[in-house]
Amino acid sequence: MSTKRVGTASTKNTDLRNPSPQVATESRNLQQIKEKSDNIKNTASSANLTTPTKASDVKGGKSDIDAKLVTAPTVSTSPSTQEVPLEPRQVIAVSASKGPTAFFNLARKFLVSDEMCDLSALEGAIVSAVDAAHLLERSRLAKIVRVQTSYVTVEPKRKKTTPGTPPLQPILSHEGGISSVQPGDSHSVASLHGMGRSTGGRELRRARIVITVQRTESYKQWLDENPLQRVITEDGDEEQIILDDIEPNP
Repeated sequence: MSTKRVGTASTKNTDLRNPSPQVATESRNLQQIKEKSDNIKNTASSANLTTPTKASDVKGGKSDIDAKLVTAPTVSTSPSTQEVPLEPRQVIAVSASKGPTAFFNLARKFLVSDEMCDLSALEGAIVSAVDAAHLLERSRLAKIVRVQTSYVTVEPKRKKTTPGTPPLQPILSHEGGISSVQPGDSHSVASLHGMGRSTGGRELRRARIVITVQRTESYKQWLDENPLQRVITEDGDEEQIILDDIEPNP
């Protein structure tokens, strides 16, 4: 009995020392899977440890991305389209009694010798000023570089005047006249002819717009290439100009 048991035990031990090919293959597969899992864990842990704590990526307590965002240039959202130099300019007082073409021609005449001019209008004539500026842009003679809006105080006209006293004119006369002012004075136009108040009257606040236009390079080049037309434009009647004749080539 003892001999048979020993033989059986030795047979089992022999089977364990020499496993079948199927068992050996499964064991190798399990070992490979374990090695791949360990590699993935090691890679993930090393990435988490090195990425946020690198000294070269930190500047003043912030990462490179934060530093770049802080130092990025800011874009101005000012309503002014361009910075206009503080120099005296011709100002065209636009009125509602004439169409925008008349003020377009007047501005075109000024832009022959001046680089910039202003179109100024009170309530009732603002649309004409805007239309005249758009005519200049569509004709490629000038471009709008600034638009200013404000309120100004206007003295009403007196019905009767004291003998010996000259009649009081409105503070701002917008009858197609021309004046030269410093830019930026749209909020400080208080009195051009005096501040006396009429009896029983009161001052009026009216909206005002000032559109600054600048001569284009194409118009300047056209004037240089056509000196005769330049002289005619400077000396001619602004009411008798045909738009197609003065439109420069693009």
